Amino acid sequence: TEGLTIAIWSILISTSRSEVLISEIEHSAVIETAKIACSTLGKKLIFIPTIKDTNSPTYGTVDLDFIYQKANQDTALVACMAVNNETGIIQPFSRIDELLSELDIPYLCDSTQVFGKYSNFKLNGPNSMFLLSGHKVYGPKGSGVLIVDRDLQKKIKSISPGGGQERSIRGG
Repeated sequence: TEGLTIAIWSILISTSRSEVLISEIEHSAVIETAKIACSTLGKKLIFIPTIKDTNSPTYGTVDLDFIYQKANQDTALVACMAVNNETGIIQPFSRIDELLSELDIPYLCDSTQVFGKYSNFKLNGPNSMFLLSGHKVYGPKGSGVLIVDRDLQKKIKSISPGGGQERSIRGG
């Protein structure tokens, strides 16, 4: 949750872009943080729908066409998990990463459910961020990791300044 908070707030306070796209199936930690941040900072929160047609081979995945239509120069951030924590459905995270890289839009991917279970997981975009929870890989409960691309680290503002730890993104 701390990593999500750092990622979302740091991106949103660092840009004048006005829209945030969040998948409707995100963990409540993502949704609630995005709601508060958008409300506080005057950003428009848009929920990315999922495919609801049970006959579709993409049932339960986010609607990529919606993302293609909505993501633009006003989009500050897109958040979509790698694997849904309730259904286990793998989301098209690589395709989202590619699209957002082309559009220079930061991408936040909650990767908690994919880590150690999906050998092809990787994000290559210059604006990619992903998160992992320690307890999912036998680490301490409450521990986690936020990984932010180096170029993106230089563009974001800290919401937790301190002694310069973590490239001044999160003081220790």
